[in-house]
Amino acid sequence: MAGISYANPTTGFTALVAETGPKWVSSKDHFVNAMARNNYESLFWALRGRRMADMFIGGSDIRERVKFEKDSNSKWYRWGENQGAGINQEGKTVLEYWRYAMHGGSWQEEAMDMNAGEDMNSKARAESYKNQWKSYFMNLHTDIVEFYDDALWAKPNYDDMEGVDGVQIKSLPVYLNAGTNGLFNQGSSNGGAWTTIHGINPAASATTKYKPWQGTYGTAAGSGFAAGHPDNVIFALDVAIEKTKFKAPPLFKEDFDSDSEGFQVESGYLATSLWGRTLMKSCYRNHQDHWANQNDPYGNPLYAGIPVVWVQKLDRAPLYLTVDGTTTVWEGYNAGALTDNGSVATYGPRFYGVTPSSFRLIWNSNRYLKPIGPINSREQPTRFTKYWNSAAAMFCADRRKGFIITPVVDQTAILPPATGSSVSTPPPPSA
Repeated sequence: MAGISYANPTTGFTALVAETGPKWVSSKDHFVNAMARNNYESLFWALRGRRMADMFIGGSDIRERVKFEKDSNSKWYRWGENQGAGINQEGKTVLEYWRYAMHGGSWQEEAMDMNAGEDMNSKARAESYKNQWKSYFMNLHTDIVEFYDDALWAKPNYDDMEGVDGVQIKSLPVYLNAGTNGLFNQGSSNGGAWTTIHGINPAASATTKYKPWQGTYGTAAGSGFAAGHPDNVIFALDVAIEKTKFKAPPLFKEDFDSDSEGFQVESGYLATSLWGRTLMKSCYRNHQDHWANQNDPYGNPLYAGIPVVWVQKLDRAPLYLTVDGTTTVWEGYNAGALTDNGSVATYGPRFYGVTPSSFRLIWNSNRYLKPIGPINSREQPTRFTKYWNSAAAMFCADRRKGFIITPVVDQTAILPPATGSSVSTPPPPSA
């Protein structure tokens, strides 16, 4: 540092910084990811286990054959009585099409070249720069994860999600909603109610079983989370679990999906908003920290071993119809303003019973984050872009193995501060 005067403290400090360079708190490859959400529980469960997220090879579309209604050809008879068994119906085809997603990012060649000088040793580099490649991929990976996490709980859009002309995968509320016949209602100003899912109309007489279980709780304001109340959310869960549990008979087990008995402890989860999970924890404590399982851990409520998961997207998801039937709003929009897709006014948390082995996120193995590039153009020869391409689909052949639980009346005794209640949970942030 010969020749530099430090007599003036200001100029001396400036010169010192110029001579020594900056000092980063962490290594060159570490960045603080303040973009991240609190959790990605839905995506975790969607990808958990071999049978839940499937990897398919080829196929122009995705299909399953489902028998919704039984042809009854069994009877008691007397000797010599004529028999007349009818022809069994073949069932219905549940059909879905691939949806394609592209993820990408660009970088400038000059910026990468200038990121670190070749004459620096490794120690000096660690003290003087941050790896821009690491930053680039951190942004890309965060974007991809949140893209699919959002897709799982996106507001159902019939034009974009159903049929060969759709563009995005179906979200879980397509299958799990409180609409009439289990058909999501987008509101009259947004296209109205869905008419089919995977080409199946659950309002038709031959396919009425293609619906989720729709349960309710809270017949009085605040009763939904009152300990010991006969219509609180715990009682509603008792019913929902039984209604979505399927056990094979002792005969012909191979024809009864004996490996999948419906909403199972080992594969299912309860999805709700932060508001819903907070109220569940309060109800849990009021039940002296145990429900069906006395070993449930404090602060992490479980129902019979099934985790209650906070899904951030549900904090402000516009999934519930307004009273006038024109559009959809979030679960805490305004007391007396929701009809829950055409039923009763319901202002309060919803709870979704999701079985990932039945509501399956499927990938095409030939296009699972397939890299494309890097590519550039004649106009920008030093600007490069790289893409990752995927083909995916959400598929469900049997909606009976999931459920939604909604409040019967506005739970105004336990709502956010906007209602004037002194016992409340802060309104969830915008999603």
